[in-house]
Amino acid sequence: MKTKNSTYKQTKKFSGIMTAAATILLALSLTGCSGTLFKSLMRSLDRIEVSPGVVSIANGTTTQLRATAVFSDGTKKDVTSEATWESSNSNVVTINASGVATAIVKGGTADITASFKGYESTATVNVTDALLVSLHVTPAVKSIANGTTARLYAMGIFTDNTTQELTTQAEWSGGGTYCSVGANTGIITGISSVGTETITASVTVGTVTRSSTAEVTVTDATLTAITISRTAIEIIEGTIYQLSATGYYSDNTTQDITTQVTWDSSNDSICTVGEASDYGLVTGVDAGTATVTATQGAAIASTAVTVTDATITGITITPNYPIAYGTNVQFKAMATLSNGKEQDVTAQAVWSSEHENVATISNADGSEGLAVSVGAGDTYIYAVLGETGNTLLRVRMATLLSLTIDPDSAEIDINGTRQFYIQGTYSYWDDDTSTYAEMSQDMTDQVSWTC
Repeated sequence: MKTKNSTYKQTKKFSGIMTAAATILLALSLTGCSGTLFKSLMRSLDRIEVSPGVVSIANGTTTQLRATAVFSDGTKKDVTSEATWESSNSNVVTINASGVATAIVKGGTADITASFKGYESTATVNVTDALLVSLHVTPAVKSIANGTTARLYAMGIFTDNTTQELTTQAEWSGGGTYCSVGANTGIITGISSVGTETITASVTVGTVTRSSTAEVTVTDATLTAITISRTAIEIIEGTIYQLSATGYYSDNTTQDITTQVTWDSSNDSICTVGEASDYGLVTGVDAGTATVTATQGAAIASTAVTVTDATITGITITPNYPIAYGTNVQFKAMATLSNGKEQDVTAQAVWSSEHENVATISNADGSEGLAVSVGAGDTYIYAVLGETGNTLLRVRMATLLSLTIDPDSAEIDINGTRQFYIQGTYSYWDDDTSTYAEMSQDMTDQVSWTC
């Protein structure tokens, strides 16, 4: 009986395997996806990561944490809304089901844990006693065509000289005749033309309330043309590329309309393009050529997409310079391909830091490769996508000496834009030379800008 029973179990197991294999082969034959479905079915969950790994926020404010699942095949997925969130000290920091942490007691610390399918990851939230000094809505002046949308941001400046985005915490009001504004989003929509209205953002942190306004003008301009950020791209199978769309209007203004156009691929078996959520995100499926289009009304633009079967032979990470403790740095991963070309794989690579007590690094959507300093020291930063690249990140206790804006002056057309950059110069003690040394760091995304 024992042998007979054992044989039966083995036969059932073998039969189950054959049935599963047949099902997979049938699915592959029906979809014609050249193994994409098979790889998806065979992958397993490797770990999850919470980003940012360490964050400091003022008491009474909130911050969005994100959970990212990393799979055995190197792919990633945002599981923020699927994870279970828990705070180690809910008397100091609370966390909701969407990963939004709220600081409720100053001077405390809490570890926030996300759990997903048996895996866990933890982030540390430090609560400061900083008070809100001022609030700034950016941009302070905005012009949009009737029927289109744009986003305003609320930035808070605190007594400890830190800046924190408070867009979703702000109460937005105003408009109603020419434009509307989302109650907790800062998204404005042109509803009638032509006219100008004031939009107000108000934030209360503790006992302090601060407000700021923006002037929004809604025009009767009509869309005359669309351009896509690239007219042609070449990517390898299984990788991605983000396209954006710009609308040109009859009053000579332009608007980012990436989320407002209809995206389409001429051949989904070669490449797909995000429509409902990942607007303009192109994914290479199989070797070949296809055309991606962006359409709104009668206006249309296209990008020629070539997908190759080249492979990644190496990854290079930039930049490579020391940073000051308390600051961050955005890394970029460039893959060297077997056909001699290069491809930006920053968004798709799996990032890690050798020593997370020196710096953490993000795998979350929209902030991939962003390293945040946690303590002084050295740590290797890794980016993995088939091959592995690394660079040494040096974090130093440093004193800010000066900030330099580039360009130092500029002429801008009405309704035009101009990108400014800012470089910080720091002084730090160099243990190798036993002297003080200076270092420069891009601070464009870390300073408070005013006009």
